[in-house]
Amino acid sequence: MSKAERQLHERLLHSQLAIARAEQNAVVLVTAGMPGAGVGGVLNRLNQWLDNRNMATHAFAAPTEEERQRPPMWRYWRGLPPRGRFAILVGAWYGDAFLAYAGGRLSDAGLAERLETIARLERLLAAEGTLVLKCWYPISRTAQYARLRALEADPEQRWRVSEIDWLRHAQYSAIERAAARARARTDAPWARWHSIQPREPHQRALATARVLAEA
Repeated sequence: MSKAERQLHERLLHSQLAIARAEQNAVVLVTAGMPGAGVGGVLNRLNQWLDNRNMATHAFAAPTEEERQRPPMWRYWRGLPPRGRFAILVGAWYGDAFLAYAGGRLSDAGLAERLETIARLERLLAAEGTLVLKCWYPISRTAQYARLRALEADPEQRWRVSEIDWLRHAQYSAIERAAARARARTDAPWARWHSIQPREPHQRALATARVLAEA
């Protein structure tokens, strides 16, 4: 670990400690990206660099029957951190919207309505003292295809590729359209989007950590 990386690591830990002691604010980091963009690797590194005693990471699978019977944002609300703590929300309230749009379950008008709901939620969280950060991890369709093929060709990694991954690849254009609309509509001073460009996994994680530390 370089001197700059050690300083960044210490800065993150000091920030966590200060927020935990003050118990006045919470921090929510939303990570969203195209399938194959390397979000999982970023999460692994952040969980190594941060103090896990006052943070949690939440990923969201398909809604359960209990969740379907309640307002759409209910399932995410339960993952929000109390004051003094951090939470990383994988996909958060964006993931379902992107996939529903790509799968034809959400129209253009329905996506616009969903994004309005998301914008209101993020503004409410910020007004109540939550620092909302959103990181977008892009990958080109060509690079996504190459990554899936490379994983399939590796006997030790091919288990990571499923029919769902290839379905998401087929839906690439629709997911990208939904994501572009989301970033345009919900980028706000209290909930900024940050595009994480590095393709090398370690540098991608460092770029995310810098966004978090600077905020």
